[in-house]
Amino acid sequence: MNNDDVEKRLNPDADLTAADPTTADDSQDQKDPSTAPNDTPKKLTGYAVVFNSPSKDLGGFKEVVDPSAFDGVDLSDVYLVSDHDFSKVLASTKAGTLQLDVDDKGLHFEATLPDTTTANDAYTNVQAGNLSAMSFTFNAAPDGDTFTKDDSGQVIRTIKQVKSLFDVSLVAIPAYDDTNVQVDKRSYTEWLKTNTEQPEKGDKTMTEKNHY
Repeated sequence: MNNDDVEKRLNPDADLTAADPTTADDSQDQKDPSTAPNDTPKKLTGYAVVFNSPSKDLGGFKEVVDPSAFDGVDLSDVYLVSDHDFSKVLASTKAGTLQLDVDDKGLHFEATLPDTTTANDAYTNVQAGNLSAMSFTFNAAPDGDTFTKDDSGQVIRTIKQVKSLFDVSLVAIPAYDDTNVQVDKRSYTEWLKTNTEQPEKGDKTMTEKNHY
């Protein structure tokens, strides 16, 4: 992984859900539930990415992810981790414990958690509402992003094509700080070099309206 190309984004609208595990055998004595075995693993579901949802300001521009950004992306070796820490693995697509699916809203995930302290803590924090946001680490494809200005003058970066997705991560909801966001600004800098002048009236390249 080339760290110069890696970007992290926070999704505060993750719709995180901690599914209540149920007992594996309904015939167990219901008089004392505490003695009944619970073999059903804990699960987390939600959205790691929400399409067409503007980010906060990332240093001169806001960003949206296009619904086609994950077309053709290999999702066979992606991890669900806590705080982007690979020593805190919760699930993986390679192991079959993490399922990633693209739908009309975004990149949906479902994770089956192991019986570890890290996973149990993560599950408890989601269930309590302490964790409600997701983040994801990715590389944009070459020429996979575009910059435009809307009618208000706001610069919008659109991620059109992701090259690689490395992890999706549970994160605390306080938003875009240095831990949760690492912005590759090189494409933005290049765009600025040729777009520092105000556009002529009617110049659609600079004034194209983005609709969300």
